[in-house]
Amino acid sequence: MFFKELLAWTLDKILRVIATEVRAENASRAHGQEILVYNGVELEDARLDELVDAARRGGIPLVYVVPQTTGAYWPPDRVLAVVRDALARWPIDPRRIYLTGISDGATGVWDALKAYPRCFAAAVPMSGMTELAGLGPIRDVPQWVFHGDKDDDTDVETGYGGAMVGSRAVVRALRAMGGTPRYTEYANEKHVIWARAYAEPALLPWLLGQRLRGAPCDFVGLAR
Repeated sequence: MFFKELLAWTLDKILRVIATEVRAENASRAHGQEILVYNGVELEDARLDELVDAARRGGIPLVYVVPQTTGAYWPPDRVLAVVRDALARWPIDPRRIYLTGISDGATGVWDALKAYPRCFAAAVPMSGMTELAGLGPIRDVPQWVFHGDKDDDTDVETGYGGAMVGSRAVVRALRAMGGTPRYTEYANEKHVIWARAYAEPALLPWLLGQRLRGAPCDFVGLAR
């Protein structure tokens, strides 16, 4: 339903998927066990190369899905549809589905977590914002949040100045609820921090160490 182009490094057991709304003409199976869903803007703005390269160097099987949009981000129901389609195509562990996104894509990550709080093993939002409402059900979802303290687009505390607040305020609220999110705030960094953040040596091991504690989501049933 969604996969238009498939780029596979078969020797490295990494499959990179560019997700659109067009079905792939030819889809093949990969040996991935984890799925990393990147929610953001067009591929040219995606900067996950550091993270994917780390997986390649470690020989870690990974299905890397990149939803594409010319707008802000993919809403939760479309993220769910992409995951459901990927699960049907490749041998993915449904307990090890991770979300990440930058800027508006980070807002999309939080939106997807709020909509489906029991479906994702971990999340890595960067330079994003969200409303404080709805954080309670996701307080225990493992999250590693990144932001620059001099962000010139999405203020680290106030976001755009409306109901959605920046990462610092989100993390503070999650911790006040009993959550234990990891938080990295880069001193003197502006909005574009993702190359540095995705290159953090501890990020990939942390991410792959997360797994749903209970039964995996029924992604097909949730769509009904």
